Amino acid sequence: MTRPVILRSDSQREYACTLIMGADKDSVVTIKGPQKSQSDEQRNLSFIWYADVGRQLDGWSAQDARAFSKLHIGVGLLRAHKEDFREQWDRLIRDRFSYAEKLDLMLEPHDYPVSRIMGVKLMRQYLDSMHRHWSGQGVSLTGPVARKYEGAA
Repeated sequence: MTRPVILRSDSQREYACTLIMGADKDSVVTIKGPQKSQSDEQRNLSFIWYADVGRQLDGWSAQDARAFSKLHIGVGLLRAHKEDFREQWDRLIRDRFSYAEKLDLMLEPHDYPVSRIMGVKLMRQYLDSMHRHWSGQGVSLTGPVARKYEGAA
C-alpha cells in the first residue's frame, strides 16, 4: 500500500516517522524532493477556458466545462501517472457512482481534487488535452498563454 505524506510541518514529519517505525520488515520507503505545483498562470488559464466554453457552447456553463474536463481529462491523466490516485479512484469512486454523480463530485460542495494536485508538467498535459478537446468542439479558447495555440487548431 502506498501512503504518501507531504512533510509541511513537524507533526507531518512525526507521522511519517511513526509510519516507518510501524512498517513491516523489508518495506520500501521512498522520499522525493519538493514537487513544483502548477503555476498560478496555468490555474488561471484553465478557469478562463472553462468560462470560454460556458459562453460559446449552448447548454454548457463554465461549471459544466470544469466538471467535464476534470472527469474526462484530469482523472484519466492522474490515473495514468499517479499510482496512488489510480488505486484510490478505482477503489472508492469508479464503480460506486453513476456518471452524473461523478460529474457532481467534481464541483462544490465536494470539489474532488483533480487539477489542483497536478504538478506543472501534468497540468501542462491537462491544458494541452483541454485545448484539443474544446477546440475540436468549436470553442475559441482565450488567455495570454493561449497565444502559443493560435493557428494550431
